[in-house]
Amino acid sequence: MICNGRNRAHSKIFGLYILQFPYCRSCNFCRCSEVYPLVEREGIPEIYHEWLTVGTKEASGWFRIRPELRECISFKQINLVNPVMDEEAFDVVFCRNVLIYFQTDTIEKVNELLYKNVRPGGHCFLGHSESFQNISHKWKNAGISVYKK
Repeated sequence: MICNGRNRAHSKIFGLYILQFPYCRSCNFCRCSEVYPLVEREGIPEIYHEWLTVGTKEASGWFRIRPELRECISFKQINLVNPVMDEEAFDVVFCRNVLIYFQTDTIEKVNELLYKNVRPGGHCFLGHSESFQNISHKWKNAGISVYKK
């Protein structure tokens, strides 16, 4: 997941834009996950409930995220090894549980890509079982599996 505040009209409302990877072609994730069981709402802090719409009649027992917030999320498939991305386009990158599937040389390529595409002062969050420890990198360690440019 990558947050980016540039060139999006709706990002003015929330101050961010979310680009979600991977985009699952088979289930078209951006459509099938728009409605959630109401029981899952209990895990969302009450302060955010204003951005949720609870269903009525045949949709009772379900909720969805309001369209204004959903419009801030784009789903896109990207190849981290050979991507086409703008440099310094993102404030935050969440690359969780991805690097564990790559060999060291591929991790180094992905690391360079992420570093190049995060703005100065931005962060990269990895999964708890991942790190850039065993490779040469420019990131500053900002916590467990958290790096700052």
